[in-house]
Amino acid sequence: MIFTVNSSTSIGIAGFARDTAQDAIDKALELLRDGEKDVAITAPDGEVYRHEKFDEFALKYGLKNADRV
Repeated sequence: MIFTVNSSTSIGIAGFARDTAQDAIDKALELLRDGEKDVAITAPDGEVYRHEKFDEFALKYGLKNADRV
C-alpha cells in the first residue's frame, strides 16, 4: 500500500510516498514539527486525513499513537 504525505512549503507543495501507515504518520508529524503547513496524508483508498484527523488515521490503521505537535 502506498500512502502519500503532502504539505505546503514556502516554495510550493511537497509530496512524499510512504509504504506503511506508520511511516506516513511519522513523516507527517516530522513535517509539522518543522513548521510546514497544510500537512495531510492520502491513504491508498483515496481518503485524505488532514492534520486534525491524524488520530482517526492512527485508529483506522492500528497505530500506537499519533502524537500531535
